[in-house]
Amino acid sequence: MNTIKRFGKLLVLLAVVLLCALLLPGRGAQAAISGTCGAEGDGSNLTWTLDDSGKLTISGTGLMRDKYRPWGTSIKAVVIESGVTSIGNGAFCVCSSLTSVTIPDSVTSIGGTAFSGCSNLMKVTIGNGVTTIGEYAFFGCSSLMKVTIGNGVKSIGEHAFSICSSLTSVHITDIAAWCTINFGGYDTNPLYYAHKLYLNGELVTNLTIPEGVTSIGEYAFYSCSGLTSVTMPASVTSIGDNAFYGCSGLKSVTLGNGVTSIGEYAIYGCSGLTEVLVAENNPSFCVKDGVLLTKDLKRLILCPAGKSGEYRIPHTVERIDTYAFEYSKLTRIVLDVSTDTIQAHMFSGCSGLKELVIVKGVTIIAANAFSSCWDLKDVYYTGTEAEWTEVLIAPSGNGNLLNATVHFDYVLEPTPDDPRPAIVPGDLSGDGVLTMTDVTALFVVLSDPAAEKDPALMDVNGDGKVNARDAMLLFRELTR
Repeated sequence: MNTIKRFGKLLVLLAVVLLCALLLPGRGAQAAISGTCGAEGDGSNLTWTLDDSGKLTISGTGLMRDKYRPWGTSIKAVVIESGVTSIGNGAFCVCSSLTSVTIPDSVTSIGGTAFSGCSNLMKVTIGNGVTTIGEYAFFGCSSLMKVTIGNGVKSIGEHAFSICSSLTSVHITDIAAWCTINFGGYDTNPLYYAHKLYLNGELVTNLTIPEGVTSIGEYAFYSCSGLTSVTMPASVTSIGDNAFYGCSGLKSVTLGNGVTSIGEYAIYGCSGLTEVLVAENNPSFCVKDGVLLTKDLKRLILCPAGKSGEYRIPHTVERIDTYAFEYSKLTRIVLDVSTDTIQAHMFSGCSGLKELVIVKGVTIIAANAFSSCWDLKDVYYTGTEAEWTEVLIAPSGNGNLLNATVHFDYVLEPTPDDPRPAIVPGDLSGDGVLTMTDVTALFVVLSDPAAEKDPALMDVNGDGKVNARDAMLLFRELTR
């Protein structure tokens, strides 16, 4: 899949290069040439001058014309003077001799493909006036190592920093402003390649979101592996999809009492995560046995990858998020859930998982639900062998589950806080009280050879068998 993505990106880059070469007028660097490049009136609001050293200077006031590049692709340096308010689409596309660019505060927008394919561009500084960065703006700037993004940026278009594989650092001055940027996708955020974020020159490791920030946007800290901890104040109410995805160095996340919404994959792929903490008075979420759940215990959101040993999923859980247990170090998982479906990738990468308990209410196990669970050897099923054969298990990615030894009729002891009544042998009515109605029901079951005989429910004398002795013992106890 990654190979296909990379090949697709290379095709897009080739298309961008061809577009810049064929659709935009070009001219090699010459001695002291000049002209206009504005987008207002007759275009004279902006002028350009290219000197004999290859330095391009753009001056004036207002907007730059889109898809217009009379200075060609051989420029070696560019000076954008204060007063210019936009960088036109494709303005410096494939200018392979450019090594650094500084965009002044007067500029409010950087057009699509503006610097695409500038293969030797190493440093970019974006002023505080820029609010939008267009799609593919720095696509394929494969030598780009450092980018400074001003605190005025509100949105960055799709693939704006895609294939900027040399990036090592992203520099900002306002973490609150960064949290609100609308990123168009994972490779729109330069952190996807850089992995390290610097705030006022200091590497961000222990991140404290400032009070007053109400939301953390989608992809905001995607792949920021330099982070080790994140603390959110009470003002934060929502965490966007993929906000902290792939932060492999992240060990601890603390949610304030204001968080009411957590997006998909918001804290996933954090292979070093050992703890998630939630303010005690948070009305929507809680942590139980080290696992993040909704307050009503109906949705399980995340089991930290660093959690080890045994974990029993509460019976109240009706939904488990995709990838919720990915790469966890658990060795035994008890699936005592109220859902009938185990979704794809739910336990993928749990390479140390050795034992699995599944309740008989589960009827579907999707593809890759247990992929890469190499050590899984034993499955304990609370139903009968006949019931297990009715469970639909997708073969793709579940080979270890299918090859495991299955132990049937497993008796799962209730937990102290389990809302279900404990199983009382002989209580066929399920009301928690033994009566003659149960005796009659047991005789009826015994008289039908095809009827299901659950030892946990019907083995009254505890000899491991269900037969007439159990019915007679129950009758004698009730008539004594």
